[in-house]
Amino acid sequence: MLKKGMISLTILLILLGGEAFAKSKVHDVFEEIPNELKFMLKALHDICRDQCGITEASIDEIRVGQLKNDKKIKKYMSCIWLQSTMMDELGNLNIDLLHDLCPASLKDKVPKIHIDCHKKQPAKSPLEDLIFGMEDCVYKTNPEAYIMI
Repeated sequence: MLKKGMISLTILLILLGGEAFAKSKVHDVFEEIPNELKFMLKALHDICRDQCGITEASIDEIRVGQLKNDKKIKKYMSCIWLQSTMMDELGNLNIDLLHDLCPASLKDKVPKIHIDCHKKQPAKSPLEDLIFGMEDCVYKTNPEAYIMI
């Protein structure tokens, strides 16, 4: 498991590349990341992919907003949010971390949309459904604020 500090740096990288991820330029953004930080981003992705048994092809579809109501997709998304500490196991967003890690150009978009979409989810939803619904809402509200590694 990654340490919290390493995960925070990973999430920062994700947020910095958010618009490119949403536009399916994952590899372009990955090339811009310094070599010493590529490991952390890949580690989070690999941990969640392996835990969930999801294919890279399915993850590529998720990255461009093709969200299918599929158990493995929901598990992968939940893993990313939980392992990154951007959400706890009770479904509470870590709003301070979400805001702090956003670059200035995204501070007005990413936290607000995620908070709004989080609030729109049915009360007492299972965690995987809450995260999936939130991500689906984010993509439908503003695809450039949708980020998935």
